[in-house]
Amino acid sequence: MNQIGQTLQQARIARGMSIHDVASETRVTRASLEAIEAGDREALPAPVFTRGFVRSFAIAVGVEPEALLEQLAQTAEPIVEPASQSAPRPMPEMATAEHSSDHFALLLSDGYSDSTRMRFGPAALVLVAVVMFLAAWLMVGTSPERGPQTAQPETPVMHQNQTGGVSTTIGLDKR
Repeated sequence: MNQIGQTLQQARIARGMSIHDVASETRVTRASLEAIEAGDREALPAPVFTRGFVRSFAIAVGVEPEALLEQLAQTAEPIVEPASQSAPRPMPEMATAEHSSDHFALLLSDGYSDSTRMRFGPAALVLVAVVMFLAAWLMVGTSPERGPQTAQPETPVMHQNQTGGVSTTIGLDKR
């Protein structure tokens, strides 16, 4: 890791760039860039992120990143995680592609892809559409002899007012 950091530092200085310039261009924190140059693995995040940081740093200072990434992979120390209290979930079989982005993604994942969870999404949408269609069909009805219902005219009713024993006819009213 020290040799990688020295190579990147020399390339940065040769291009006349400061750490701040590289941090602005790569959007990698200044502390992480300084840790890469110093070869301080303890100050760096997980190996997958460190790999991305080294790649971005190398591109920013004009160095071919693949050689540095190979060197980083050879000097990588295995990470030993403490044993957990519960039994670990079985991992699906992984492809043996060394140091590919898929390899690191599988190491960081829980072993189950989102595609298995999303399998029922389209089926659920179709089910909702069918239920809505059936509800609309039952509300409107499908009987051919039952046409559209319109209001039927009613017979007019005469109004009579009675005040003081005298009845007067006012007029016709449709009720």
